[in-house]
Amino acid sequence: MICWPAIIQFRGENELQLVESESAWQTDADLNGCCYDEDDRLIDSSGAVYALDEGSAGAVIRRVAGQYVEKDEINQLIQAHFSSVGACCAAKFAVSSVAQAIQIVRSSGDDPR
Repeated sequence: MICWPAIIQFRGENELQLVESESAWQTDADLNGCCYDEDDRLIDSSGAVYALDEGSAGAVIRRVAGQYVEKDEINQLIQAHFSSVGACCAAKFAVSSVAQAIQIVRSSGDDPR
């Protein structure tokens, strides 16, 4: 079961997409009806990774990938994210958990500075 909120990491992109809740996932056609690359992934607040597969009728199926994001990897992702959106001192961002990283992305909104 997905621990919300979560983030989507797109292959080849540094910017992370925040997904607040199951409800937000279900009602946003850009999230739920999108065509994802096989390397795109959803990372939940516990660090669990989900593959995003195309399902029937165009709905996306979130499949447990059996992987977890560790602290070092989430720190790299969060630093790359903030660098991509123009935040100053992005290299200094460091978090102790995936949940904390998602909270920082959430609280930054469109302007992380």
